[in-house]
Amino acid sequence: ELVEPISTTFHCTKLRVAAAMRASTCSLIMLALSISCAGSVPCVAGTPNLTCSSYFVQFKSARNTTVLVERVSEEMAEEEKEDSVRVTEAEAEEEEEDEDGAALKEHIQHGQGSDKDCGMFCGKKKVGKGDWRDKCREKGVLDKDCCAKRWEASCADGYELTWTGGHCYRHRRWGTYSYYKCDPPTPSTTATTTTTPTTTTTTTPPPTPSTTTRRPSTTTRNAPPPPPPAPSPSKPAIPPAGPTPAEFWTGGFIQQLLGRKCPPWTAPPFTETAMTPGHGGCQRDSINLAVRYIRPSNRCGPGGRCPRGGQYGSCVNYNKGKWYPEYNQAGFCITTGPQGGGKHQLAYVEKTLANNPGVGKFYVNAVKWAQTDSPARYSCDSFCKKCDKPSEYCPDTTDSPIASGEPGSCDCHCRSGVAAADFDRCTTVSAVLCTKHVYCGANGKAMFTPTGRQDEGSCKCVCDHGYYGRNCELREGESCDINDCSHRTHGGDKPGDLGIRPKCACNCGGGKFNFAGPTCEDWTFGKNPGGKYSSTSSNFTVQRQSQGRCWGGCKPPGQLGEECLCSVNNGNWCRRFYRGKNGCVGDSIVVRGPEALTKNSKGLACVQENGGSKYRCQKVD
Repeated sequence: ELVEPISTTFHCTKLRVAAAMRASTCSLIMLALSISCAGSVPCVAGTPNLTCSSYFVQFKSARNTTVLVERVSEEMAEEEKEDSVRVTEAEAEEEEEDEDGAALKEHIQHGQGSDKDCGMFCGKKKVGKGDWRDKCREKGVLDKDCCAKRWEASCADGYELTWTGGHCYRHRRWGTYSYYKCDPPTPSTTATTTTTPTTTTTTTPPPTPSTTTRRPSTTTRNAPPPPPPAPSPSKPAIPPAGPTPAEFWTGGFIQQLLGRKCPPWTAPPFTETAMTPGHGGCQRDSINLAVRYIRPSNRCGPGGRCPRGGQYGSCVNYNKGKWYPEYNQAGFCITTGPQGGGKHQLAYVEKTLANNPGVGKFYVNAVKWAQTDSPARYSCDSFCKKCDKPSEYCPDTTDSPIASGEPGSCDCHCRSGVAAADFDRCTTVSAVLCTKHVYCGANGKAMFTPTGRQDEGSCKCVCDHGYYGRNCELREGESCDINDCSHRTHGGDKPGDLGIRPKCACNCGGGKFNFAGPTCEDWTFGKNPGGKYSSTSSNFTVQRQSQGRCWGGCKPPGQLGEECLCSVNNGNWCRRFYRGKNGCVGDSIVVRGPEALTKNSKGLACVQENGGSKYRCQKVD
């Protein structure tokens, strides 16, 4: 006999279950309890406050204590849901591909406080002005219930984020959401000072440019201990080098692997909390691509060499949601080209970033993990100077760039440069560089806009007639290359096959994972209307393959008159029976890119014989 309720605890979450199931479990049980307890139970069907998903009610009888436990588990709810909705393999794949964007749009809206989330059982607590709850942000948008994934939560106006310890929602597809709160910022000890009438006030001069790491405005409590103090006021300490990490993926289907376990860089110390395998966790496109490309064995070789070819033929590096050409072992080998033909390539990677810039953190953490044995290579100092020191800073000179920011979000102040590629990574430049002959390549008028210090600012070129590009480096009438198509085009192996500037014939590829438009920089994805995702450089290249399964075998280059390419359209036949050479003596390692980088140093070219089928090394003008 139930006589006296001792305690009642309700935990309310975002569980998205069918209304009928809610009525048969939560509503009916709570209605019965409310009758038995004479209205003492605070959360019943129809109340506007909370959704009940688990209950623990203790009751005391006249002679002894009886414990009544009624629990609706997420697994049971998921089974009921799966019994009523059968998702085909194609639909599951479609949802999986949309993980980084549109597929979770409805769920994200619920997370921001939609009443659809709780149905008839509860509503959201109204947020009043001045309440700390109006500082909660989920993916940068007001989060009315202050419940989000660990890496998507933040606080506005400098408020400090604190995780309260409870989970508000957990789903094996969408992951775990946790409660948090935003505390007022702690007053700085140097923000205000008390002075007397006799105190002399001095003005602090503006700080000089340095490589001091800039920290985000939103701080997090209960965070890991801070790193060791910097060795000097201008540069943060480089983390100690560790052993080269063991490969996480060694072949096979990556998506199946991510259904069983997550890569090391999705758990502490790379993240605050560990991600979970499967849908909603590690089975998403951006993580899949990072597993494939950002790994120790796929780092660029000395000088930025990527000899494997295929989808591993370009040396690139990441910063602020974009990829840049890399020239040393700080980069990773990802071919700059469209997705298709069994090759994912850089266009697919860039599409995940265009659709959801937040996935950039996966690439940053993967880079840190893959460079565990060379931590200086992912520093902003290394990125801005394009240098290659595994565990120490590169030397500072009077004209070397000045770096600031965090790895993956670096700013570079450039103090020297000659070619357009020298300015690819410059956030600001010295005023002395912003001239017609330096920044604009003698082909345009330079306009300098100061930002902060008088000597530091941005530079813009107004190009002369017949020239275009950021630095007026592209000349009309010359052959187009892959960079005229934002490095996301098929073709470009031969001068002129992409057209003549400014009328370039870009072939951006098809499908939703590629870009579109005349220069392959337009994009859409699902219900996302998209926009433009521009290239960072006109110096991207694709390198010649010299290792692995070359077409006809990775053979030495041919001399004048020798056969230089297998003419049979069959890779297996060429690999087994072709006895010719691979290319010509004097060939550049670059096969696609700026024409100046692809030329043969001896004036040879691998061309098809007149009236014949074989390709031989011949002299060209």
